[in-house]
Amino acid sequence: FAFLKRAGTANLSNIIEQYIWAIWSSHADDRVIVMLEEGARLTKTKGYQKAVECYTKILAIDPNFPEAWNRRATANFYMGNTEQALSDADTGIRLEPRHFGCWSG
Repeated sequence: FAFLKRAGTANLSNIIEQYIWAIWSSHADDRVIVMLEEGARLTKTKGYQKAVECYTKILAIDPNFPEAWNRRATANFYMGNTEQALSDADTGIRLEPRHFGCWSG
């Protein structure tokens, strides 16, 4: 995050931001990675309810995984579940206060 703050150019900021997203999207459990990718695919194809179910399964495995909270918040938001989306984003922020994805919604 210190590098992002001192990036100096938009191009370098984008590179650092992508690196941060890669870190946030990584997990030691391969099952989580597979489900995270499936949830992203479902969200992209507007299968929001199934995406929420996918992210909920991830959170049953690891409730301390901020990116799963962030992505579930996004899927809930797209379904119009604003209160649940805000709750999920808040949990992600509690776990990782610098998670700009949770902050930006």
